[in-house]
Amino acid sequence: MLIPIFLALILIEVCAAALASKKVYRLADSLVDMSCGMISQFTNILIKLFSFAIFAYVAATWSIQVRFGAPAWPETAMSWAVVFVLVDFGHYWVHRLSHRVNILWAGHAVHHSSEELNFTVAVRNSSLHGVFIWVFFMPLALVGVPWYMFAVSYALNVIYQFWLHTRLIGRLGRLEWVLNTPSHHRVHHSINADYIDKNYAGVFIVWDRMFGTFAPETAEPHYGITMPPESWNPVWANVHVFFEIGRHARRQPGFLRKLRVVFGPPETLVDSPHDPTVPTTPPVPLPRLGVAYVMVQFVATLVATLTVLRILEALSLAEVLASGFVITLVLSNIGSLLEGKRWALIAESIRHLVLGGAAMATLFLGRIPVGMALSVVLVSGISIAWLLALRPGFRPPLPVATPGS
Repeated sequence: MLIPIFLALILIEVCAAALASKKVYRLADSLVDMSCGMISQFTNILIKLFSFAIFAYVAATWSIQVRFGAPAWPETAMSWAVVFVLVDFGHYWVHRLSHRVNILWAGHAVHHSSEELNFTVAVRNSSLHGVFIWVFFMPLALVGVPWYMFAVSYALNVIYQFWLHTRLIGRLGRLEWVLNTPSHHRVHHSINADYIDKNYAGVFIVWDRMFGTFAPETAEPHYGITMPPESWNPVWANVHVFFEIGRHARRQPGFLRKLRVVFGPPETLVDSPHDPTVPTTPPVPLPRLGVAYVMVQFVATLVATLTVLRILEALSLAEVLASGFVITLVLSNIGSLLEGKRWALIAESIRHLVLGGAAMATLFLGRIPVGMALSVVLVSGISIAWLLALRPGFRPPLPVATPGS
């Protein structure tokens, strides 16, 4: 499991930024980044199983080896290298289309909606994008690439891209001509006018150079998207562009015009241009006590996510889905608390009441030890008391009296 390694690299980048006196992290932004990544871990379980199953089926049924007797892919280093390059070529086109077709952009936009660029953005993955992109790799199945060679090459491609999401690594000399680098990827995440829709590469920047989508980093990038979610809620980050597509489609007369909204380019969804120099994410209105609560709950949810993923094979599908739902609920509440939403305070209180009640019910049924049940009830009680202490900060301010009123 690579998640602990990614977390360690995030911590290293935080320390390196502090030593260099560079501000590249914001707490709320990074919490949303990691929340999106945690939620996507659960949705991607089903999406990856489905995608690889379809790939294997097409390769076994419709490939040129089956239909025309072409030779099978050999298990050689050269063959693996060819597959890796083909997967990267496919990634370039999938990535490019994901920036130019609204329904694909709706899934991909969550990765770009952070207004920072650091290692937590690397794990800010969509929970829905994988639903759409598997079909673009089917040509590899048709030429008979074994599913496991595709799966390994795709995973390595994704892992490579983690280190690209940083502002602490400068240019890398001659490597910039062949490989995708942090400098190239900063351009890709930027909403500067000269940088939009550039540098789609996964590993090899040569695709961008070949197909006219390359731009070098010549000015300080501003990060985000031209249609920002303006929220710290990871669920809204995943779905807000879908809502925009629906809103714009409803305005259009006739089926064909509605269809053009769904499959048109993202600029058709933007009502007014966004100034890239002006941040759009809301400030965090919480006092330190509220931020401390958010951090405690986030760390507990992160530990729970890692635990579920570690014992995944021992869980039923229903248990995995239930765990994913609860974790998504908690992370949504945390994001809304960061925005000062009163309903999140109520939702969190209800969650802890249900959690404590469930622990007692499970105890009476003899399913868990007494100590564990009492520990859960104690933690739930402390959390509710903590939330009650935060209530004054969530009340709307009283109207200011004016003379004569």
